[in-house]
Amino acid sequence: MPCHRAVSLVTLTATILAFQAGCAHEKPAPPAASHTQPASTAAQAPATTAGSTAAPSGSGIGNAQAPAKPHQLAPTPPTPPTLTLGAKGVNASHLHNLMLVRDDVVTGSRPEALEDLQLLSAMGVTRVISVDGAKPNLDWAKQAGVEYVHIPTGYNGLSETQQLAIARALRDGTKDGGKIYLHCHHGKHRSAAATACALISLGEMTPLQGEEYLKTAGTAAGYTGLWRSVAQATPVPQAKIDALPANAGMPGGEKLLSMVMSDIENAMDSLKYSQAANWGTPADHPDLIPLAEAGRLKDMLEASGQHKAALAKGAEYAKLLVANLRDADQMEQLLERKAPNTELNEQLKLLDASCKACHVIYRDRDAY
Repeated sequence: MPCHRAVSLVTLTATILAFQAGCAHEKPAPPAASHTQPASTAAQAPATTAGSTAAPSGSGIGNAQAPAKPHQLAPTPPTPPTLTLGAKGVNASHLHNLMLVRDDVVTGSRPEALEDLQLLSAMGVTRVISVDGAKPNLDWAKQAGVEYVHIPTGYNGLSETQQLAIARALRDGTKDGGKIYLHCHHGKHRSAAATACALISLGEMTPLQGEEYLKTAGTAAGYTGLWRSVAQATPVPQAKIDALPANAGMPGGEKLLSMVMSDIENAMDSLKYSQAANWGTPADHPDLIPLAEAGRLKDMLEASGQHKAALAKGAEYAKLLVANLRDADQMEQLLERKAPNTELNEQLKLLDASCKACHVIYRDRDAY
């Protein structure tokens, strides 16, 4: 069993320093114990042309050509589906619910293979915007010659910051004749709401038209937060959209604090799924390990304190973050020592309460 890890947090305020001091007696874990995969620090530029790389000059292998393989046929390029503006979605390859929302905007499900992105490229798509929680496959995107922007959203609705970031990614991606593919997982819930909110923000759709689009896309009525976001969306000045980082959601670009918080909420949801399965691995989430999720949650809370938007919020935000961290830290300890379910249930209740205390002041007022 891995040793319990000490919590370390960048200096936000003296409060966080006090939190560090309080945890200084704990034994650090071996460096191999990690709950999250390290993010790449290098920006990955999207490929714009297809072709092979020539051997370097003087290598001794660049002059001779390999003999052609007989009877080898070039791969057949994917045939783009026929989409009708405003019509119900169609399926193609592994993609589902493909809808043409605007001449240069298509929505649908998450690409499941390289051929899906190649199909989108054949349709003229130059930028893919994902609002799904899963990280996009950037290698596939590079091979297909498309750019990826990742702005994950939840089923409970879109914050103002998320709406503006998606609006900017959509607007900038179509500025010079480009074409957008905006997807979630299924291609009819979050992606539809995100597209509607973005177009309403840009003044190119009304909330009423947005609601009609959600009906056509098949957005479930039970996702009331998504419907509410569309109903309450309003056109915003271009200057407000321009205030968002142009590279938000791009490889190597800035990750908005709202996106970090969305990841944290996903980890909290995972713990609740585990609780419903008597603190085991749910049958429909075989990759969910409660201890790993608790550690991931704590790591993300710690990392969120280093975000420049969090640093600007001051001491009150720092105190709330420290309370979240302490509760997440205790949750991880209880899971590590296999505490009784009654203790785990009580600690999750405390952790949920400390998260909500922060939400009341920040998330629920769209201050992220």
